[in-house]
Amino acid sequence: MKSICSVCGRTQGEDNPHDDGVINRVMCANCLEYFLLLWKGREQYPEVESRQHPSFMVTVGRRLVACNTKAESALAKPLKAMAGLMCGEFLDCEKSRLPEGCGLTPHCDSCGFRRVVAETAETGLPQERVTAVLQVNRTGMPEIKNLLLSARKTGDLIELEVAGIQGFPPG
Repeated sequence: MKSICSVCGRTQGEDNPHDDGVINRVMCANCLEYFLLLWKGREQYPEVESRQHPSFMVTVGRRLVACNTKAESALAKPLKAMAGLMCGEFLDCEKSRLPEGCGLTPHCDSCGFRRVVAETAETGLPQERVTAVLQVNRTGMPEIKNLLLSARKTGDLIELEVAGIQGFPPG
């Protein structure tokens, strides 16, 4: 598996010297440092922590800025390991591991996360309990997750609350 920076596209190393075509999207140290500096002080949103379900604050471009502890627990990852990644990347969408990356594969046109974030950003109107299907593959066994997304625009960010994310296999 090859690791590639989600932002700059530079190769970050290979876990396995055999090229199996699978790509792991990460943030290189330089891009993460820049991203965290850009969003400094924005990682704390008390309203997100109080949500009933795992919640994420993402940019209009679907990059993660902040999340609540329910999200960190459900995905078994700390915010620092997810900050700056695209929705499909931090949620382990199987399609985000294709060479094109999250948001750029032919499959992404029908992505519920992509549609909900784009529509909420464009209209400013909240969306409640929109059905989304996520195909994850964290353990070598593909698994379909049926999720419900709620989205609200908060300044220049979109808050995504995701019901049904519990039960992800540990990473």
